[in-house]
Amino acid sequence: MAALVPTRKAISVAVALSAVALFFSTGRGDGQEAADFDEAETCRAVFGTLERTHINLLMMPADFEQSVVQLYLRKLDPRKMYFLREDVAAIRHCARGLQVQLRRGDLTVVNKSLEIYRNRVRQQTAEARAMLKQEHDFTVDESISLNYRRRPYCLTEFELNERWRKTIKYELLAGRLPDETREQTIARLQKRTDRAIANLEAADREGDVELFLQAVAQTYDPHSSYLSPTTLDHFR
Repeated sequence: MAALVPTRKAISVAVALSAVALFFSTGRGDGQEAADFDEAETCRAVFGTLERTHINLLMMPADFEQSVVQLYLRKLDPRKMYFLREDVAAIRHCARGLQVQLRRGDLTVVNKSLEIYRNRVRQQTAEARAMLKQEHDFTVDESISLNYRRRPYCLTEFELNERWRKTIKYELLAGRLPDETREQTIARLQKRTDRAIANLEAADREGDVELFLQAVAQTYDPHSSYLSPTTLDHFR
């Protein structure tokens, strides 16, 4: 493991090169605030290191940009309960020329993704709360795919609301297996819904950038990753 100090800013990167880990950090002293986090410099440093030193340089996917977007959106919305296909298309459009953007420290694709994501989370949370108060007909023969990886993003808001309705209906039905009362199941689902909003409000910019740069690193190799200064501090 080699320690490199490329700048004076607080940057920390952990990149796994097969079985060998390359780590570099300028670190930050005790009491130094996360507000010192320089996202553009961090982006340039992380991507520059990956481009120069990663063992998989010759095995990079031809569709690097779209691979990063796919992995990043999977991290944001793993069950495909928020983004519509038009949202994904808009984000993919922003990711054109992503390698150039990363070299410049340009995180436009992150900004676009989070703008859409936050709006969708608030919108679908409101829908879910209303659905939890509704009566559901369990005599209707309908189904929902629980294979999150393979199911597509919804085409319309109506289709997305239907996915939510069926998911809630499924959860209400599944709640009967451990002998939960309907009220207990609704309370549990309500807490999950509230947690989604709480997590949204608690997110900070350093964590947002960390998630995206993890997707960039893992596009090179599934075992590669990036740790923000705050996350790194938790391991010390």
